[in-house]
Amino acid sequence: MVRINELQRKERMERLNTPKDQAKLKAEEAESADTFFTTAQIAACMKRVTAVNLHQTTMVDKDLEIKAYYAGHVLGAAMFRIQVGNESVVYTVSLYRTK
Repeated sequence: MVRINELQRKERMERLNTPKDQAKLKAEEAESADTFFTTAQIAACMKRVTAVNLHQTTMVDKDLEIKAYYAGHVLGAAMFRIQVGNESVVYTVSLYRTK
């Protein structure tokens, strides 16, 4: 896949009339970017993913408990309380992108 520069990308995006066309361009660009993981590595990782519902407690093992909560700052965002014994931490993330 040949990488395109920002000017070429802008010109191409202006010619594309539909969001589907623009999504295709973005997918092509993503494929051409340097990657850290192979498709096989990602597929193997995804086999280990377990979906959880909000307020559902998941026992990873006898000492490790994880519970998901609605974060409220972005539609569908979640935060997680991770507890080991009497110690716990709440994990949340906000993605902020500038450009």
